[in-house]
Amino acid sequence: MPGKLPEQCTTMMSTMQKMMPMMQQMMPMMQQMMQGGQGGMMQGGAMMQGGMMNNMPKDTASMPAASRAYMDAMKRMDGPMMQAIQAEDPDIAFVQSMIPHHQGAIDMARAVLQFGKDDQVRDWANQIITAQQAEIASMQEWLKQHAK
Repeated sequence: MPGKLPEQCTTMMSTMQKMMPMMQQMMPMMQQMMQGGQGGMMQGGAMMQGGMMNNMPKDTASMPAASRAYMDAMKRMDGPMMQAIQAEDPDIAFVQSMIPHHQGAIDMARAVLQFGKDDQVRDWANQIITAQQAEIASMQEWLKQHAK
Protein backbone atom coordinates (compact mmCIF):
# COMPACT_ATOMS: atom_id res chain seq x y z
CA MET A 1 0.00 0.00 0.00
CA PRO A 2 1.50 3.37 -1.00
CA GLY A 3 1.90 5.81 1.88
CA LYS A 4 1.73 3.16 4.60
CA LEU A 5 4.72 2.96 6.93
CA PRO A 6 6.31 -0.37 7.84
CA GLU A 7 5.19 -1.71 11.23
CA GLN A 8 8.57 -0.97 12.86
CA CYS A 9 8.36 2.66 11.78
CA THR A 10 4.80 3.00 13.06
CA THR A 11 5.81 1.51 16.42
CA MET A 12 8.85 3.78 16.65
CA MET A 13 6.80 6.88 15.80
CA SER A 14 4.19 5.98 18.40
CA THR A 15 6.88 5.52 21.04
CA MET A 16 8.52 8.83 20.15
CA GLN A 17 5.21 10.66 20.39
CA LYS A 18 4.67 9.23 23.88
CA MET A 19 8.16 10.33 24.91
CA MET A 20 7.83 13.92 23.64
CA PRO A 21 6.48 15.45 26.88
CA MET A 22 9.36 13.98 28.88
CA MET A 23 11.88 15.07 26.26
CA GLN A 24 10.49 18.60 26.31
CA GLN A 25 10.87 18.74 30.08
CA MET A 26 14.46 17.53 29.82
CA MET A 27 15.41 19.93 27.03
CA PRO A 28 16.52 22.88 29.24
CA MET A 29 18.77 20.58 31.27
CA MET A 30 20.23 19.01 28.13
CA GLN A 31 20.86 22.42 26.57
CA GLN A 32 22.64 23.52 29.72
CA MET A 33 24.81 20.39 29.72
CA MET A 34 25.75 20.94 26.09
CA GLN A 35 26.98 24.50 26.71
CA GLY A 36 30.72 24.56 27.24
CA GLY A 37 31.12 26.39 30.55
CA GLN A 38 27.65 25.90 31.95
CA GLY A 39 27.27 22.16 32.30
CA GLY A 40 28.74 18.75 31.70
CA MET A 41 28.90 17.20 28.27
CA MET A 42 27.55 13.70 27.77
CA GLN A 43 30.04 11.11 26.61
CA GLY A 44 29.05 7.46 26.48
CA GLY A 45 26.22 8.13 28.94
CA ALA A 46 28.58 9.54 31.56
CA MET A 47 28.61 13.13 32.71
CA MET A 48 31.76 15.13 32.09
CA GLN A 49 33.05 18.30 33.74
CA GLY A 50 31.47 17.76 37.13
CA GLY A 51 28.04 16.47 36.16
CA MET A 52 24.89 18.25 37.24
CA MET A 53 26.64 20.23 39.95
CA ASN A 54 28.59 22.27 37.43
CA ASN A 55 26.34 25.27 38.12
CA MET A 56 27.73 25.50 41.62
CA PRO A 57 30.10 28.39 42.31
CA LYS A 58 33.71 27.45 41.70
CA ASP A 59 35.09 29.78 44.38
CA THR A 60 33.61 28.73 47.70
CA ALA A 61 36.30 30.32 49.89
CA SER A 62 34.17 33.39 50.64
CA MET A 63 31.07 31.36 51.51
CA PRO A 64 29.96 30.69 55.06
CA ALA A 65 31.29 27.39 56.44
CA ALA A 66 27.77 25.90 56.53
CA SER A 67 27.21 26.68 52.85
CA ARG A 68 30.53 25.06 51.97
CA ALA A 69 29.54 21.96 53.98
CA TYR A 70 26.17 21.71 52.19
CA MET A 71 27.83 22.19 48.82
CA ASP A 72 30.47 19.57 49.59
CA ALA A 73 27.73 17.10 50.52
CA MET A 74 25.95 17.77 47.24
CA LYS A 75 29.14 17.42 45.22
CA ARG A 76 29.93 14.07 46.84
CA MET A 77 26.50 12.65 45.98
CA ASP A 78 26.34 13.98 42.41
CA GLY A 79 28.73 11.59 40.66
CA PRO A 80 27.54 8.38 42.33
CA MET A 81 23.89 9.29 41.69
CA MET A 82 24.52 10.03 38.02
CA GLN A 83 26.45 6.78 37.63
CA ALA A 84 23.78 4.73 39.42
CA ILE A 85 20.85 5.90 37.30
CA GLN A 86 22.52 4.40 34.24
CA ALA A 87 21.81 0.84 35.42
CA GLU A 88 19.68 -1.01 32.90
CA ASP A 89 17.20 -2.31 35.49
CA PRO A 90 15.00 0.62 36.61
CA ASP A 91 14.58 -0.77 40.13
CA ILE A 92 18.30 -1.20 40.60
CA ALA A 93 18.98 2.24 39.09
CA PHE A 94 16.55 3.82 41.56
CA VAL A 95 17.91 2.02 44.61
CA GLN A 96 21.55 2.57 43.66
CA SER A 97 20.94 6.29 43.08
CA MET A 98 18.95 6.71 46.29
CA ILE A 99 21.85 5.50 48.44
CA PRO A 100 24.14 8.46 47.62
CA HIS A 101 21.08 10.74 47.68
CA HIS A 102 20.29 9.61 51.22
CA GLN A 103 23.95 9.90 52.19
CA GLY A 104 23.89 13.48 50.90
CA ALA A 105 20.90 14.19 53.16
CA ILE A 106 22.80 12.69 56.10
CA ASP A 107 25.86 14.80 55.34
CA MET A 108 23.74 17.96 55.09
CA ALA A 109 21.98 17.09 58.35
CA ARG A 110 25.36 16.67 60.04
CA ALA A 111 26.37 20.09 58.73
CA VAL A 112 23.30 21.73 60.22
CA LEU A 113 24.02 19.98 63.51
CA GLN A 114 27.48 21.53 63.39
CA PHE A 115 26.47 25.02 62.29
CA GLY A 116 22.73 25.43 62.93
CA LYS A 117 21.18 26.82 66.06
CA ASP A 118 17.42 26.26 65.77
CA ASP A 119 16.21 23.39 67.96
CA GLN A 120 13.46 22.34 65.52
CA VAL A 121 15.91 22.17 62.61
CA ARG A 122 18.36 20.19 64.74
CA ASP A 123 15.56 17.75 65.66
CA TRP A 124 14.72 17.31 61.97
CA ALA A 125 18.41 16.77 61.20
CA ASN A 126 18.67 14.02 63.81
CA GLN A 127 15.48 12.38 62.51
CA ILE A 128 16.83 12.53 58.96
CA ILE A 129 20.11 10.92 59.98
CA THR A 130 18.35 8.07 61.78
CA ALA A 131 15.79 7.44 59.03
CA GLN A 132 18.20 7.76 56.09
CA GLN A 133 20.80 5.46 57.69
CA ALA A 134 18.13 2.79 58.19
CA GLU A 135 16.92 3.19 54.58
CA ILE A 136 20.48 2.97 53.23
CA ALA A 137 21.01 -0.28 55.16
CA SER A 138 17.74 -1.70 53.82
CA MET A 139 18.59 -0.68 50.26
CA GLN A 140 22.06 -2.21 50.50
CA GLU A 141 20.50 -5.48 51.65
CA TRP A 142 17.98 -5.36 48.81
CA LEU A 143 20.82 -4.79 46.32
CA LYS A 144 22.70 -7.81 47.65
CA GLN A 145 19.68 -9.92 46.75
CA HIS A 146 18.72 -8.29 43.46
CA ALA A 147 21.76 -6.72 41.79
CA LYS A 148 23.59 -8.95 39.34
